[in-house]
Amino acid sequence: MNEADAKPAQLALSGELTIYCANELRDLLSQALSLNRDVCVDLGDVSDIDTAGLQLLLVARRELEAKGHRLGLQGYGGPLTNLLKLYRLT
Repeated sequence: MNEADAKPAQLALSGELTIYCANELRDLLSQALSLNRDVCVDLGDVSDIDTAGLQLLLVARRELEAKGHRLGLQGYGGPLTNLLKLYRLT
């Protein structure tokens, strides 16, 4: 199987994705990015996200796209949806 056929790396996040845990989130995303394939992030158990959390997701998306891969988000609801609307990213 070549890289193009590889299933996306799965990353399930939970709790708060805020500035208070930005370093931990950055490290988790970096590990997923190092796999050199698409990444699917499950946000179903995320209770809160702020601008710092959103910025890290956007940076991850940009870095993956530069490598020819994609970042997928699933399971997100209120907190992220509200933030995306605030920044007109829907």
